[in-house]
Amino acid sequence: MKKNASKIFNRLKLIQNKQQSVQFGVNRLKPLYDFSAKGIAENITTIKRYYQDVAYIGPSISSFLQDIPHNLDLKNLFICDSTEELVRESLQEIDLIAPQINLYKKFPDLKIYPLIVDEELFPFKSESLDMVISNMNMHYVNDLSVGFSRILDSLKPDGTHIGAILGEETLQELRIAFTLAESERCGGVSQHVSPFVTITELGNLITRLSYNLPTVFSEKRMLYFESSVDLMQFLQDCGDNSCLLEKRKGVLKDTLLGSIAIYDSLFKEINDPEYKNQIFSTFEIISYAGWKYHESQPKPKKRGSAEFSLKDLSKEIVDIDPEAAQRMKSGEILEEGDGPDEADPLQDLQNENELEPKKKN
Repeated sequence: MKKNASKIFNRLKLIQNKQQSVQFGVNRLKPLYDFSAKGIAENITTIKRYYQDVAYIGPSISSFLQDIPHNLDLKNLFICDSTEELVRESLQEIDLIAPQINLYKKFPDLKIYPLIVDEELFPFKSESLDMVISNMNMHYVNDLSVGFSRILDSLKPDGTHIGAILGEETLQELRIAFTLAESERCGGVSQHVSPFVTITELGNLITRLSYNLPTVFSEKRMLYFESSVDLMQFLQDCGDNSCLLEKRKGVLKDTLLGSIAIYDSLFKEINDPEYKNQIFSTFEIISYAGWKYHESQPKPKKRGSAEFSLKDLSKEIVDIDPEAAQRMKSGEILEEGDGPDEADPLQDLQNENELEPKKKN
């Protein structure tokens, strides 16, 4: 995450991929992008404040609106994506879903603005938005620090940037299959699968850019296909086929056939009866949130201000239940039978305060 990061992605190729993907219809997005949109909506409901001016970047706006959080009091909604075709598709989704969810009855003053947006050149004025929602669109940004910092600048004080991004374990099976096939046939390997950010890198980035109260966590979603060919077709349908700047020119037919054979033999589901004999693919979805500083936000207490010691607390627990010492390890009380035969009592625990944004008055 260097300030002057070298370019990895061909943004023009990405736009072409996304433009072509529209022809396959909105159902192409359901397995992955709809899933992340619903997750973002659920995460927003846990925030104790209300939002009026919101920018939504990325696909699957209808899935987000179906589970629209109760703490959105929408006045101005900016529908943003990288191409005109994708923006039009999002507007069509809104037209279809609006009567079903009574969108304009819930928000009678709602105004919707479609915008073609390059995530690396975020166009909004400073302190103009209450919230920016990013649904799985930031992993093709060449310099995340620039993209995230411009979003932060666009937020009002106590504004929130919340979203989801693909993590490093995404498509790990496909990466392994290409590596084995190409190293055997060419004596070396090149990159065929886009690199993705790690959860540690993303957390460090948000903290370094001075987002307040950062939250980062990840989950893995497994998708199943009849064969690896269907997986590759799915990626193309979503516009997620390769847009790397530096890669081997073309893929030898022998290498491609070899990677398909390796994938279908190594990564086939054999245990789950619902997906038996289908191949599986991992998608790591990293969810994140960060706030622009405001004086009303909770602040950590000063070091040494605790009124009791967790060492003393652990001692009292052991005095009440002597067997508890054997179920304690590294600050966690284990279920009976899950811990080792011998364990040391709790030692040197640090008090972790759970912070959450306050509701604006």
